[in-house]
Amino acid sequence: MKATAVVLEIAGQGMSVTSGTGNLVGNTDVMLKAKLRVEPEGRPAFEVEQRFRFPQMGVPYPGLRVPVILDPDDTDTVMLDDSPQAQIQSAMQGAGLSQDSIAKVQSIAAAAMGGASRDQLQQMASASFQPMPMQAPAAAEDTRLDQLERLASLHDRGVLTDAEFAAQKAQVLGGQVS
Repeated sequence: MKATAVVLEIAGQGMSVTSGTGNLVGNTDVMLKAKLRVEPEGRPAFEVEQRFRFPQMGVPYPGLRVPVILDPDDTDTVMLDDSPQAQIQSAMQGAGLSQDSIAKVQSIAAAAMGGASRDQLQQMASASFQPMPMQAPAAAEDTRLDQLERLASLHDRGVLTDAEFAAQKAQVLGGQVS
């Protein structure tokens, strides 16, 4: 089953594996221990931690989405999907394109490979691409709201003066404190 995963952690060191001529960077992979949150469609997400083989020039970082293949009956069996199609789709998702936009890009690419004329390709490409809706970082907003509520409570109880409250509030909201 194909899915995407988010890199949660990745080791800084690992083992290099070279196949073919060692003089070519593309012939070297790096085995690194990584922790991934696998998000299969229609199933609950789960975490897996194991060694994965990454291209030397394509080692991911925490937060990056990577395509994976998994055994739906055994969540411990997960491997990276290094097929070009999966890599491209993952990159487009990481760039914030919606599923509709990704489908449009794929249809344009298929038409180009099928010999569509330049005018046909331009017509297809002129269709609007919709970015995925971005979610606000809830944790940061919740923390600021909690801080403001705590400050207001201290001010209401007389622990903070009006000036102290205003200064602390400005600091929480990102203003300068004099």
